[in-house]
Amino acid sequence: MIRHDTKSGQRKHWHVECGWLGSMALRENGGAVLVMDDGFHSFDFDTQTTTPISEPEAGEGALSFNDCKVDRRGRLIAGSMHIDCTEAAGGLCRLDPDLTCTKLDGDYICANGPCWGPDNQILYVADSYAGEIHAYDYDLATGQARNRRLFVSMSGDDVVPDGMT
Repeated sequence: MIRHDTKSGQRKHWHVECGWLGSMALRENGGAVLVMDDGFHSFDFDTQTTTPISEPEAGEGALSFNDCKVDRRGRLIAGSMHIDCTEAAGGLCRLDPDLTCTKLDGDYICANGPCWGPDNQILYVADSYAGEIHAYDYDLATGQARNRRLFVSMSGDDVVPDGMT
């Protein structure tokens, strides 16, 4: 991992020993949650050590975790993907601040770019290789995502919804 401070120009590097890093979220009390190929890991920047938290897709086949975002209540929402991007076997998981992990939905080829509307009531998630963005009704109080529906469908070889912010 590399951190670049644009004001000072300083860079810091950290070596992550375990697996492929898809995304990360900083923790309020220091460290980070890493979204790795096999699930969620805690990372200590001082010692450069990782500790497994949860492997929610263990035993589900050729899956890897990918992108994540954190909601306004501190819950991390992460998507998984089929490694070969050929099957709708990936899903959407939520990691709560108490480190409880819940699977929210499935049937994604590559769940990517989770983000919320301005009022936090709609969660948007791209399925990059399907060329779709889905919308869910999102309950910020509970972290539940319900009523999945197609928000937009894109076509063309050069169109891939990815990394929404």
